[in-house]
Amino acid sequence: MKKYLIKHSMIYKNLIKSLIIILLLSSCSISFHGNLQRIEKRQLNSGELKSVFNDGFNKVLFKARIQLYNKYFSGLLFIKSIENNTIRIVFVTEIGIKIFEFEFINNDFNVHYCLEMFNKKVILKTLEKDIKLLLMNNLVDEKVKIFEDKKSKNKVYKLKKNGQSNYYFIDKETGNLIKIENSSGIFRKVIIELNDYKDGFPNKINIVHPGIKLNIQLKLIES
Repeated sequence: MKKYLIKHSMIYKNLIKSLIIILLLSSCSISFHGNLQRIEKRQLNSGELKSVFNDGFNKVLFKARIQLYNKYFSGLLFIKSIENNTIRIVFVTEIGIKIFEFEFINNDFNVHYCLEMFNKKVILKTLEKDIKLLLMNNLVDEKVKIFEDKKSKNKVYKLKKNGQSNYYFIDKETGNLIKIENSSGIFRKVIIELNDYKDGFPNKINIVHPGIKLNIQLKLIES
């Protein structure tokens, strides 16, 4: 009986250690939204939740700083809307070296060019998700839960798809989209902050990935 108890005690201790290690090494930060109070659940109305890159969007130029692991890249990020529901994204360094060139056609992601360091499946998938979160295509008729932040009184839309949740934070005073979060379970995958609005467009966009050393800072130059 004593051997049995010792054996199971060791199993229990090892299980606890494994769970602690998993939490410590988890690739994402924990996302809690205990300050949100649900208001309603319904279908999302057409035009109710709009991207800053809306139907009237033509082109925009950002000064960009991208951190990938321990490397930093500074330059210009150009986003242009082309006919036939096509968006082109190009990032070029300050000395004219092209880092990547992507294209979205009807929400399909195409890589025209990508520097070797960025040309990894996990990085490309992450960048694709980031851009899709900002473009906010195909949200019509989606089921949505609408919350209110108890503190700020801002409205928060939660859309769930394929086991992941997207949170869209709307400023109570201005109606501007100020933050987007993508999470899986209780873990945040992506945090996008949109700040310093002028004429309906953010002058600053910061994208953080808690589990990957891939962070993007954008500052508006021209729109």
